[in-house]
Amino acid sequence: MAPHPIVLADKHEDGTPIVTLRREGNIIKEIQIRCSCGELTVLDCHYETT
Repeated sequence: MAPHPIVLADKHEDGTPIVTLRREGNIIKEIQIRCSCGELTVLDCHYETT
């Protein structure tokens, strides 16, 4: 994973979640979503090659 994740929103405003992208080069490998309640959901991204 990239040493510096990309944070799409860095604070909760009106209960909105924080979304963080973890990348390897130009490929998104993981999407992290942190709810305002503190719960963390991690989506692993897998890509098929053709």
